[in-house]
Amino acid sequence: MIDERLKGWSFPKVTVQLNPGAVRCCPKRPYVCRKREMQAMELMVNNLERDGIVTRLSRAAVDHRQVWISPAFAVPKATVDEVAEPLTAENVDRAYRLVVDERCINESVKDLLPSWGTYMRSIDECLAELPASDVWYAGLDVGQAFFNLEYDESCSHLFGFAYYDFAGTVQYALFRFMTMGFKLSSFFWAYAIHSLLATAIPEAYCTDSPTHILTFVDDILAWSRFIDECVHLKSLLVYILEKVNAKAPIAKRKGPAREIDYVGLTLVQAGYRISDATLEILRTNLKTKHLTLRGLRTKLGLLQFCRSLSRPERNRAEKTLSQLTAPFTSLVGSMVAAKSKKTARLPWTADLEASWKAIGDNMGNAFVPFHSQMDNWDGMQLVLMSDASPEAGAACLWRLPREKFATNPKRTSADWLSDNAQLIGVWTHKLSTYEKAHDIADLVVRYMPRAGSLASAYPILPQLP
Repeated sequence: MIDERLKGWSFPKVTVQLNPGAVRCCPKRPYVCRKREMQAMELMVNNLERDGIVTRLSRAAVDHRQVWISPAFAVPKATVDEVAEPLTAENVDRAYRLVVDERCINESVKDLLPSWGTYMRSIDECLAELPASDVWYAGLDVGQAFFNLEYDESCSHLFGFAYYDFAGTVQYALFRFMTMGFKLSSFFWAYAIHSLLATAIPEAYCTDSPTHILTFVDDILAWSRFIDECVHLKSLLVYILEKVNAKAPIAKRKGPAREIDYVGLTLVQAGYRISDATLEILRTNLKTKHLTLRGLRTKLGLLQFCRSLSRPERNRAEKTLSQLTAPFTSLVGSMVAAKSKKTARLPWTADLEASWKAIGDNMGNAFVPFHSQMDNWDGMQLVLMSDASPEAGAACLWRLPREKFATNPKRTSADWLSDNAQLIGVWTHKLSTYEKAHDIADLVVRYMPRAGSLASAYPILPQLP
């Protein structure tokens, strides 16, 4: 049946329109790099040419065809130390990634209409499809996903690049297939993979009703209540991709399993959390001692980006990230007010050392329970609770069975909620000098209206009574 449905189907070609007044970028030399990067670039281009992804060009052909040239360079991957010398065609792609600086072309082409964006589901939208328990997961990655989409002949001349070969000579090549650095790549790919799966297996994949297949860029997740069905869905996905000459690398296939890593998260029964690998990288980074104002601000920015890892303990504001980082944000504020240089050394003390350690000690894994529409919401109760400390305010949104909430006399206790309800939303805030002048009880009341915005962050939740 799948063969019949996919008969005549092919990946759509990518077409691009320039903005009015756009002119060809002035060709420039590639960025300066080391000999090893030059060797890596030559090997990677050779591999791409072998696979039909790029076409080499002479300097005369660049001018004759008016090819737009962007600088390309090799970026080391995290596993670069694991690749033995010397670099070869077989190991270079494990050590380096070919990157093209396409800022000029990105600024020169027209944006797509908003309807294209409807095919790009967010992580939250994907997770909202998963039920809370008794689930089997299977996943796979589409190998070099963007290289499945070919540039139309009318715009292929826009995607040339220059690089240094091993001898240090400038060379030129032209991409025939879509690159990762092109600003519209994710939109075109999201539309293409949706079209493929909706055509091949509409029974399992859809976007306007419950679905058993989720896509986020090149990551595909299948889930089922039954392990046999999960195995079948995974096999179908592999078959479909291979049918249209796409790749599903064996090393990137996972499951079926009760727990699986998906886009940096670990999906488990009843919810999801940050993956162990991601947590380890973050903890290692934060352990590095910062000695300058610039270093401290960088670490604080990283903490704010990962603030979901620091959850209020039993709804207590004194355990929020805003409270824990208060000594350091105050230190930054005082040094900036004193017009200290970015390289100024910090007046590091034993108290600051202990406070920094407390941040790591209170870091969790950001576990969030699933709360999909498939779960039984008829008997669910939402509870919003706020708290304030001398340095910070916090609000937590909980859910639990309505009957359990209504029949327990301790239902308004933060400790009881922490033990019996699921935390599905957190809001924290560092108090300003003006706010610190108010009584803490007044602050708790003040934060309730603000914290109400938590419910709006979860569109799948029912209306609060």
